[in-house]
Amino acid sequence: MWLSKTTIKAARDDPADPRGESKSAAIGALLRPPNGARLDDLVQSTGWQKHTARAALTGLKKKGHTIEPIKVDGLSYYRITSAANQRASSRRSSLHWQLPPAQLRKR
Repeated sequence: MWLSKTTIKAARDDPADPRGESKSAAIGALLRPPNGARLDDLVQSTGWQKHTARAALTGLKKKGHTIEPIKVDGLSYYRITSAANQRASSRRSSLHWQLPPAQLRKR
């Protein structure tokens, strides 16, 4: 599956990625629909090898995205279930409550 014009435009307009037209942004756009994408779809759309596409999934995880693997009829699909900015804000609020009062005033 090659990237459609709609997918590329969605990746370009992604506010989380200022570069817009990167392949990682395109992978993020492919993983956002509820049914996600297969590893083969990611490989075909980017021209990368499988190990590179898997590394891109790991990179998205490290950036704070939650990647959920789904098995359907023996095929593995991957999808993003929560974006990095949603998780970061929840981490910040939980950290806020863990700091001693003296450190809270410094913020």
